[in-house]
Amino acid sequence: MLDTLSSQELLIFTYCLLKNRITFFVKYGEQNLFWDAVNTLEIKGYFKPLPINSLGCPYFITEEKWTLIEEFREDILARTKVAFPDLENKLEFFDSYQGSLGYGDYRNRQEDHQQ
Repeated sequence: MLDTLSSQELLIFTYCLLKNRITFFVKYGEQNLFWDAVNTLEIKGYFKPLPINSLGCPYFITEEKWTLIEEFREDILARTKVAFPDLENKLEFFDSYQGSLGYGDYRNRQEDHQQ
């Protein structure tokens, strides 16, 4: 599984694992570090889009894929730390980006299912 993931895809999974979140929002028309990665993860079946809004598209990790990602948690985190020595800065950027678009509070997987 891990050998097929780019460093950006691993970074997104790391963010989701560390924040215990299954949602990730991508703004329209913005070419950034994770736009292509999220689209590729959708093609690979890890992400599914939620209803689109005027800003962009929220995606969620399916329950089946979340279980798989959790099984590889330690390997994903280790590979990401090697690929991104500035990992904390990347995670802070993701928090800021998600929060600026109104998706900063989607952190707890269980809360997502209760809403």
